[in-house]
Amino acid sequence: MQQKYTLLKKLMLLTFVFITISSVKAQSVWQEVVESNIPVSSERYTIPASYQTYAIDLDAALTLLSQSPKEFSVAVRNSSTIINLPMPGGEMQEFAVVTSSIMPQKLATKYPSIHSYLAQGLDDGTATARITVSNNGFHAMVISSSGTSYIDPYSINNSSYCISYFKEDFYATNQKVRDSECVINNAQANAKSMASGQSGDVLRVYRAAIACTGEYAQFHANQSGDA
Repeated sequence: MQQKYTLLKKLMLLTFVFITISSVKAQSVWQEVVESNIPVSSERYTIPASYQTYAIDLDAALTLLSQSPKEFSVAVRNSSTIINLPMPGGEMQEFAVVTSSIMPQKLATKYPSIHSYLAQGLDDGTATARITVSNNGFHAMVISSSGTSYIDPYSINNSSYCISYFKEDFYATNQKVRDSECVINNAQANAKSMASGQSGDVLRVYRAAIACTGEYAQFHANQSGDA
């Protein structure tokens, strides 16, 4: 009788743990909102021709993402950390996430509020994402066989609301022009045929020194609060 009672307790405990884990995974940090309900508190620089608006619980997003394993410790698609990302079409898609630091350790220590992640689509196997979270809010770039989309803060210094939009909708209303000739000369000649969403099986790591104008640095420093 005692053994049956102990077994029943264990089964109840396992059921509780399973339900709890499932609830955490299913919990979304996003909520779709009507744009007219978003308070205008700062200037907007990214205004695509079409986009979806969402409220984000940034603290909950950081708590979730902080649980992700480090890159290379596990295959990305096998990560137990799952986040939903809002797509420009209005649907949510699940992504498995790993922590992917892109800064040397000294810079990462100097700017502890900047976090970066790599994500692999689960609903769409061709989708990969790069995610950055800082004092300036949540940013993501999603590349898949259906195109490239972005998630950015609704306005400067407003980390509570985001927009989700396709790349072509940004350029439809922006004066920036992409230089179609800006490519590596032999890139196309050496490119191998790969399925959509794949980028090859060789990892190359580069150290980059990037220069910018004082105005550019000041603009982004004011946004992020990390200067």
